[in-house]
Amino acid sequence: MKNKKNTYIISSFIIVILIGGLFQWYSTKELNSNGKFTIATIEKVLPGGKGCGFMIDLSYFYKGEKYYLKNNCVSGSIVGQIFIKKKLLIKFTPNNDNYINIYFDIEIPKSIVTTPYGGWDKEWVNKNLNHFQE
Repeated sequence: MKNKKNTYIISSFIIVILIGGLFQWYSTKELNSNGKFTIATIEKVLPGGKGCGFMIDLSYFYKGEKYYLKNNCVSGSIVGQIFIKKKLLIKFTPNNDNYINIYFDIEIPKSIVTTPYGGWDKEWVNKNLNHFQE
């Protein structure tokens, strides 16, 4: 009976890992093929839980509408880079904001106040933002 229980536990664990891997693969594929870049603003910084340094809430504009991304887990190792109203480069999929990359290490020049109506594409970001590599 104990071996059967262990088999179920191990099988369940493997299934969860596979589902997580498929989700990661799909979200990366979706970001690479349909992703747009824009500027997000940190609205709120909250203490994180186990395995999460802290949580941030972001807002950004896309096609004239304001969107919110809440409860983004952020590593404690970048704590000095995070403050309210900081501008960050993000890459997102217009049809699903579950797929997002936040680039904490890319400085947004003060001369860039807004983004185009439909966001930037990868070529523009590569050409105009220093140190961007994807």
